[in-house]
Amino acid sequence: MKTLQEKIRAFPSRPGVYWMKDAKGGVLYVGKAKNLRDRLRSYFRKEEKSRHQVDFLMRRTAAVDYRVCNTEPEALLLENNLIKKYQPRYNIHLKDDKSYASLKLNIRHPFPGLFVTRNIVKDGSVYFGPYVAAGPLRQTLDLLTKHFQLRTCSDHEFANRSRPCLEYAIGRCGAPCVGKISQEAYARQIAQARLFLEGREKELIHLLKERMRKASGQEAYEEAARLRNLIFAIKETTESQKAAVFAKKIEDPLEDKLLSNLQERLQLALKPAVIECVDISNFQGKEAVGALVCFAQGRPWKNRYRRFKIRMEERPNDYAMMRHVLARRFQRALNAPTPEEKQKWELPDLLLVDGGKGQLAIAQRILADLGLHSLAAAAIAKAKKGEASDKIYIPNRKNPVGLRPGSKELLYLTRIRDEAHRFALAYHRQLRGKKALSKF
Repeated sequence: MKTLQEKIRAFPSRPGVYWMKDAKGGVLYVGKAKNLRDRLRSYFRKEEKSRHQVDFLMRRTAAVDYRVCNTEPEALLLENNLIKKYQPRYNIHLKDDKSYASLKLNIRHPFPGLFVTRNIVKDGSVYFGPYVAAGPLRQTLDLLTKHFQLRTCSDHEFANRSRPCLEYAIGRCGAPCVGKISQEAYARQIAQARLFLEGREKELIHLLKERMRKASGQEAYEEAARLRNLIFAIKETTESQKAAVFAKKIEDPLEDKLLSNLQERLQLALKPAVIECVDISNFQGKEAVGALVCFAQGRPWKNRYRRFKIRMEERPNDYAMMRHVLARRFQRALNAPTPEEKQKWELPDLLLVDGGKGQLAIAQRILADLGLHSLAAAAIAKAKKGEASDKIYIPNRKNPVGLRPGSKELLYLTRIRDEAHRFALAYHRQLRGKKALSKF
């Protein structure tokens, strides 16, 4: 049975988040890393283990799991969300990273205020974020104060104010502190602001459009114009701050898995967190191209998409073209002159080729010739007429893997193959179009 140290050696050298678990599966600690393998191996170094807290943690760690992320900011967001979700006891003692700002809405107050905070506590408030960059945070806060007129003063200031402050004078607060807005009207503003903060922009915009049409019908043109401007501001803010919206999406990455099931069914040494798929597109051997797409943790990783023009002296055929593309792809990984270039061509956890046992045999031969024996490969063959679903083939097995038609595992692999086909066909059509134009 492999030791924990031996398992960590097989982890990818990619950005991501890791979490340490005890013998019962409880999460002890969540951390992020620019390089998962190097970071986790560092816990076993003598100088690191000499720290009492680290040694104390490692003696209680029975297993380590991880998720690969596309970028470091994505890893920061995922780490923060997992810490909030699991509340690991050792993060309090070991955490040495900076915290990230969130927005706090103290809904227990009759007139809730909106505040920026780096400390999330169980005080009955609702927290939104985190925001890893100041830009999206400022945009969100500006939108909510300018258009929904939420107060940003402390509860102490609110309780002791006898006349409106400057925020009211410039139209950024409804001055609930001195009764300029009723509790009912303020609650409506809070409800709309929460729709935006919860990522329910479409629902909010629909509500505001209904109010705008009603105001226009009643010839309340100033109110209709205000609502129109608010709708524009919401759309603009939403488009320009992808990172803040992503903080909500990242809480539901591909299930661990699902990846665990794929690992078991395809007999893989590692979870296939990063999968590459290769497809060939041509028309009677002309304008032949190869395309490679990459999926990481269930999402397309478009920075790792690659296109290949295929120029061959021999008469092209599907097997020869697949061999040509795979050889170029993996030779670039092996012959990269710099660490930066090597990272661009880093190996996936699983290579998926479009085709059947013949294409899989080609892939295995190329990997063997290049000394990449440990890289896992599989093939996905499109269902023939009368067949229930696509077939998945793996090495050293005559019959296809028995993935249930309509299962999440099969649908995921099919989605990756279809994206590779789309990407290859788009490139092939582009080259054919350029050739046609060159004749004029």
